Amino acid sequence: MAKTEKQEKPPSRREKETLKKLVRGIVLAQDNIFIKELLREQEIKIGATKADFERHMLQAIEQGKLQRSYVDAWLDRVEGWGDQHIYLYRVPSGVSEDPVWTDSRGIQQKVQKAGFARFWNVRTSLKFPQTLTLTGIHFDGACLSFVWHQGLPSWVQDPDKDYEKTIGGDLYQFRAHRQRAERSVMRFVFRPKSRLAGVFIQVPWDKVEHDKALGEVRDSVSRLLEFNSLTPFSVALAIKGLDQASLNAKRTEGDSVKTYKTRLSGGGAYVEFASTSVRRGYQDIEPIRHVRRALNPKSFRGLHGVFLFRRVGLRGSTRDLKIGLYGQQRRIRLWAQMTADEVWEILETLKKYG
Repeated sequence: MAKTEKQEKPPSRREKETLKKLVRGIVLAQDNIFIKELLREQEIKIGATKADFERHMLQAIEQGKLQRSYVDAWLDRVEGWGDQHIYLYRVPSGVSEDPVWTDSRGIQQKVQKAGFARFWNVRTSLKFPQTLTLTGIHFDGACLSFVWHQGLPSWVQDPDKDYEKTIGGDLYQFRAHRQRAERSVMRFVFRPKSRLAGVFIQVPWDKVEHDKALGEVRDSVSRLLEFNSLTPFSVALAIKGLDQASLNAKRTEGDSVKTYKTRLSGGGAYVEFASTSVRRGYQDIEPIRHVRRALNPKSFRGLHGVFLFRRVGLRGSTRDLKIGLYGQQRRIRLWAQMTADEVWEILETLKKYG
């Protein structure tokens, strides 16, 4: 996203203070590489630490250089993407090929009839609700998305506010902490052209809590789209398929996907292959690779897999994104913060195997 050419009207004092709250909380909860991206895009001085980022962003807000629309567009790409659990679904052709998905006005009417008119294409929510709350429904011509938010207040140390005080003859130390407003994001996203839909949850893994979240998604989405027509993605097949594809690929230093761990079950037992190296997949070890080749994948079911997806940045930098697959739960776990594009690149890769 290039620096926005058209300037908004100067923000009011209240708008500036609201945006400062957003910067102190949501923005600074993101990974440093994403914060640097925002500052670089808007030609704002970066710095080296989160304290530098915060200071420079607050100055830019005060000067009118960092405005709401820039932060909204940035948050759409990074907030609530990665470091999450995903339940992926395949969409029947009869649903994905419905002409309504080429008609934004038609989608808006469906949203209104479903009683969701107030959520239609609203700006990025700045709310921090105590419970998981639907805050927006969006359609951009390529995908339909429902977004929920829940506030997660936390405390960060602020040593500059520490002090000592004598009370009743005893010396006391007071350690200051500043409350930072963070929040979790849950999404349902439907991509007609890809024939994929997904529920993206940031709540830590707990079957009861995840079933509750999935129930909330199902109840809301079914008012607009028949949720029960979606077919759960076979994560078990994806574990086997991705592991086999990695096994068959030529071994190169820049492998885009490495298998770090795979657990396969069959006949009431299981076999597991795993690497003890942080940087290498188990298939990089030749003797272990030969043992794995002796297995017939058709005789096994994928239970669990951990894969490393290599991501190459615009400036040639690389990072390995850790992905966990859980066959019995049909669950995908992304361990790193990512952008929306990075998440969908991974899901499109998994789509080939599950």
